Amino acid sequence: MILIRLKNNRSGDPLKNLIDKDPHLKELFELITSVPGVGSATASEVIIATNEFTAITDPKKLAASAVRLSCRGCPF
Repeated sequence: MILIRLKNNRSGDPLKNLIDKDPHLKELFELITSVPGVGSATASEVIIATNEFTAITDPKKLAASAVRLSCRGCPF
């Protein structure tokens, strides 16, 4: 969904414009970038990789995928 929106937005900084226009994306982006050390590139990647946090909702699974660990044998 985000990629389609990015392709259709051609003026200025497409990511900034997209985030500013969508209240849900803006809230997610602000929450993620409030973590020390997390910038706009990382926040964008997390939002895209999790499909706006609909594909991965478990924090442990998100952490495991972020460091590319397999979930085999994990208790969750």
